[in-house]
Amino acid sequence: NSANSFTVQWGAMGFMFFTWFMWPVWIPFCVYTLEPNDSRQKPLFLALALIGLVFGLLLYFPHGLNSDMVVVEINNKSLAYEKSMWLDFMMPRWLTNTIYVALIIVPPALSHYLHVPTLTDPSLAPLGHHAAYTLIPVPHNGSGLDWSKIGSEFVDKALRFLDEAGYIPGLCERLVYKSYITPDYFEHDLNSYLGNAFGPEPVLTQSAFFRPHNKSEDIDNLYLVGAGAQPGGGTPSVMMSAKMTARVIAEDFGLL
Repeated sequence: NSANSFTVQWGAMGFMFFTWFMWPVWIPFCVYTLEPNDSRQKPLFLALALIGLVFGLLLYFPHGLNSDMVVVEINNKSLAYEKSMWLDFMMPRWLTNTIYVALIIVPPALSHYLHVPTLTDPSLAPLGHHAAYTLIPVPHNGSGLDWSKIGSEFVDKALRFLDEAGYIPGLCERLVYKSYITPDYFEHDLNSYLGNAFGPEPVLTQSAFFRPHNKSEDIDNLYLVGAGAQPGGGTPSVMMSAKMTARVIAEDFGLL
């Protein structure tokens, strides 16, 4: 309503600053800073960060200078603020969306999460050996990929990358044992929808408070816990989710 129009408008502007300007710059720049100096991908991530900077400036700051351009509406119980974009005068909306998604998805998608726990705890592997784990973002099973056919080849390609890029030099020739899991494991063994490892996609509008709450607002005495509920995916967050849900149950049933 008109009484809250100022708050809504500038709240939307703050959210848009984060999503329209910060993400296209910050995500590729963070990946750039994490890459080794001799990585062949490092210049690519720097280029993406610079493109994101220009794109973010064009996407956000015309609205920052003219807040009347910001139209905030309620759409399916959510705030919608992208009815009009300044870039609509320069390119079709689908191209704007494609560039935005590419800038925030491509850098992490080209990356590995690599953990070598034996660097701090040698007891986790036999004497003279190391144990390592790498996580690579891949599509869930809605993509139609047949992991029984491509899984092994994909793993070999990932190991060669870690070796040749200098993350674990000599890995392929010294490898003693390997195992891997794919979205098939998450779908069939863990009953995760479409083999999605982290539940609802962790975009801003589905993270933290915006994730399904630990106590259902729709069904009495239904409580939610795990990666799909607050606060989110990953072992620390799932442990926090269990603690939060247990506390809510204890409060509701007078156990505290």
